[in-house]
Amino acid sequence: AICLLIDTTFNFLEATLPYTIHYTSHTNTEKIISCRLKVEAALENFFETYAQVREDPNNLNMSNTDSISLNTFLLLVLRLVHVTITAAETSETPGTCLDIGFEQTKESSSMKTEIFKWKDIFFGVATYIGLRPSVGKFLRATKTSLSVLVSAIVALTFRERLQAQSWVYWAPMTTALVSDSSEGGTIRLSFQRLVAVLLGSTYAYIIVLVSHSRLAIGICISLFVAFMGYIKTDAQKEYFAVVCGQSASIITFLSNQEGFEGPNKAVLARTSLTFLGIFIHVFISNLLVPISARKLAKKRVITMINNVSVALKSACDDFCLFIGPSRPHLLPTTSALLIGQQTTSSDKIPFNLMNTLAATEKIADALPALLEEALNEPNFWKSPFIEVKDRYDDISKTLYRIIRNIRFVHRCTTILKAETKLHFALEARQVFSRLHVTLESYSTHVY
Repeated sequence: AICLLIDTTFNFLEATLPYTIHYTSHTNTEKIISCRLKVEAALENFFETYAQVREDPNNLNMSNTDSISLNTFLLLVLRLVHVTITAAETSETPGTCLDIGFEQTKESSSMKTEIFKWKDIFFGVATYIGLRPSVGKFLRATKTSLSVLVSAIVALTFRERLQAQSWVYWAPMTTALVSDSSEGGTIRLSFQRLVAVLLGSTYAYIIVLVSHSRLAIGICISLFVAFMGYIKTDAQKEYFAVVCGQSASIITFLSNQEGFEGPNKAVLARTSLTFLGIFIHVFISNLLVPISARKLAKKRVITMINNVSVALKSACDDFCLFIGPSRPHLLPTTSALLIGQQTTSSDKIPFNLMNTLAATEKIADALPALLEEALNEPNFWKSPFIEVKDRYDDISKTLYRIIRNIRFVHRCTTILKAETKLHFALEARQVFSRLHVTLESYSTHVY
């Protein structure tokens, strides 16, 4: 793969060299485009081969020194390819750029920037405050406000029937808490939450109603929570078990302000109001723009693509900044440090590459279960999900491989930066030692 990559790179260089240096006529654009496409195919083959070699168990016993040497060699090869392609594209040779209509897009984007400059100002202020408006946030806020309003109206209207004289606030408070903690939940999780709260609250109400001993109540609740912990081991029932155990615990230990020996009106009232608030939230959230597993899977795939794109750009910028300084008269490390300081000071929100990759990997790990849930959803008027599921699965696997490559490039760049800093530090120390010896010999010669 390395030989193929180097061969195609030099073929691409030979195809563009006569035009860029010697003369400006007789340009074989088709050959240049063909060579450029072969370079892209060789790069793809290179990364696929590298991923297969790295996943081979026989290569896990490689020492750190061998790994550093191998990574340095591979990065130098990639640097050669990068410099060749960049030089060819900078020379404006026809056929070297794969992007068609780039100049037109650039001109139109500059005109749009001048016309809609007020949008940049608005989004800049929103980013500075920490508020980024979006359609999803607006719908979520609308559903939460409507759920809280409806639950408050129902609780005030049926206050006497629910025996909730001083606990009316419990229903809208429960609705607000559930709406805040259930962001991104699907229809299946909403109904699991509803049934879990009903079961846990009913169990707690019966325990407090039947038993008046604190020890017996504690033992029963502990056994119930332990049983829910056992059910939690199943991945499909994990959320149901957690909500059910939490509902029973909250209703039991916060049920009565006068103690367990007092009247049981508070237990019944808070149980009814809790179930009422969650029922209203589930009904409204699934009635007004419901979140299906298919829509959530599409949203998470888009999030993964955006995260990987930003992370790949950050890693490539860091690597290119290290290997290619913007000012030739500066040393690579010095130029990289200077430009890095400028970008750090100008950016208001620092980008954390490793956290972004970790969050994307977490989404990729949970995506297969979400795709299975989306596949089991009823179709109704929607098209079958089986074809889209396979595509989403392929995209997830591809992004996972890209994430591993980004981690590799970032790790190698960090190692090379550290080695370069150490080299220049040792070189400066040797220069200082030579200067000190020279001064001592000069002073001895003078005196």
